[in-house]
Amino acid sequence: MEEKTLLKIAFIFSIVGVMALFLISENIRPQEMKISEIRCADAGKDIKIHGKITGVDEKENVVIITLAQEETIKLIAFRDGKLNLQKGQVIEVEGEVRDYKGNLEIIADKITTLP
Repeated sequence: MEEKTLLKIAFIFSIVGVMALFLISENIRPQEMKISEIRCADAGKDIKIHGKITGVDEKENVVIITLAQEETIKLIAFRDGKLNLQKGQVIEVEGEVRDYKGNLEIIADKITTLP
């Protein structure tokens, strides 16, 4: 094959590959779970949960949120601005499950308030 033909084929496959990766990444969603379903084996996994805020403890660079369903779990949100979260609000959280000193918590990547 000629060099120009090989370059064209390589370019086409590169573009197709990048488009495929983009489409796949758009369809990857965290698994939706209940707090009662989260186990130590889930540490490192990205999940989505929702619940009612029962506590907010604001520190200098971090907010520790207690989220409740039938059980409770701590959410850790590193803030880059003002988080306007209050007790009683219902939120949806996407984040990574972590085991911190034997307790499961979620490092929040995205927090959305629900009506």
